[in-house]
Amino acid sequence: MFRNATDSLSKSKNIVDELSDHNLMKVHARHLHRARIMHIGVNVASLEDDKSLQDAVLAIHASYMYTFLQTRSSKIIENHEGVTYAF
Repeated sequence: MFRNATDSLSKSKNIVDELSDHNLMKVHARHLHRARIMHIGVNVASLEDDKSLQDAVLAIHASYMYTFLQTRSSKIIENHEGVTYAF
């Protein structure tokens, strides 16, 4: 993320400090808004900037949501070899 940045260590430390501050984050599953993440220095690309990527991500999201709604699964793990565990 900071390969060519001159102050990569301080940038990464700032991000880690911010995201690991329990007083700010409270819980692991807290939603983080794109503007907030960008403000603390994380490089973010918007899905809306790439229509084909956005369509692919939304299709995958929809298939997972459908699986969770129609089965008793609560977790899905897949690897790069196409092996899937749903439980």
